[in-house]
Amino acid sequence: MERFEWTVDPAQDGLRLDKFLADGLPAMSRSMLQRLCEDGKAAVNGRSGKKNERLKTGCKVALELPDPVELDVLPENIPLDIVYEDPYLL
Repeated sequence: MERFEWTVDPAQDGLRLDKFLADGLPAMSRSMLQRLCEDGKAAVNGRSGKKNERLKTGCKVALELPDPVELDVLPENIPLDIVYEDPYLL
């Protein structure tokens, strides 16, 4: 499990928690961060934070990212009928 911690600065005062997290972790989607908030993985000043909570300067924000889950995805042999084929189009 990976843990991130931030302190809200004056320029971020009034931001929603999910927007603040999206700014801090741009590689993650905002909807994924909202789901983590709903699952109790985000904390504001030591208590569980809601995704729409407005942050104030000096708040301590923490986020725990769960370990990735390995998926068992196997390919299937699906018969396909080729309707048209030429050198430019398959």
